[in-house]
Amino acid sequence: MIRQRLNWPIQLTVLAVFGGIRFTWQRPMSVCMGMTLSECLGLAAAIVVLAGLTLALARGIWLVGGSRRAVRSLVLVPIPPALRAAIDRTGVDSALCLSDPEASAFCAGLLWPRIRVTTGLVDRLSPTELDAVLLHEAEHARRRDPLRRIVFRSLADAGFLIPLFAWWAAREHELSELRADRAAIDAVGARPVAAALLALDSPSSTVGRAGFGGVATARVAQLLGDGHIARPPSLPICVLSLTNITILVSLAMCIGQGAITLL
Repeated sequence: MIRQRLNWPIQLTVLAVFGGIRFTWQRPMSVCMGMTLSECLGLAAAIVVLAGLTLALARGIWLVGGSRRAVRSLVLVPIPPALRAAIDRTGVDSALCLSDPEASAFCAGLLWPRIRVTTGLVDRLSPTELDAVLLHEAEHARRRDPLRRIVFRSLADAGFLIPLFAWWAAREHELSELRADRAAIDAVGARPVAAALLALDSPSSTVGRAGFGGVATARVAQLLGDGHIARPPSLPICVLSLTNITILVSLAMCIGQGAITLL
């Protein structure tokens, strides 16, 4: 289940600031009446969208750079026999092994993702459980989920004034984990997947939560045979998003009208 908590002090402060700017900045009537309503809305929408996409692109570039630096800092080791056997059983040939006593597995890379598995994970899991992890991460790689997550997170961060973006990103993350779990369950059954989740969600596993771990409630429900229930965003998220969109577009209309008078 997706549970998104709004940071109300920050959201309300930003709403008050933007609202105050909008209601105190009134364009002259002659300027406002110089454009039709459709022209105002079209120009405002273009300004808001272009500004949002520019911020999202910059945020995405920053996230990609940080991810690449983190991956390059990892120490690769020769694939141990247990992992080699799992690769042969599952046919997942894109796995690499990292020298790390922590139990962790994740998929990294944008266009051609590769799976990283730690030596701690290989030592901790049984052969079938290791197969489940590889199959789970292989589904992420097949769907290029690392790239998808960068895109959704960039949009959510750039559009922080619109909580619906953050809800959407969290929902897509949850669905991607459920899809990957289903791929592993279909291949090896629910029990090995559950055991792998338990091992990677242990207190000593601090890195695995970012890879194979995550959205535990929905994943456990799926393992128990419960269907996923799509839940809409909460009313406060919708109301705040709509209010902020209205204020942003209204501000952009004033900016656009002012720019036209200078041309």
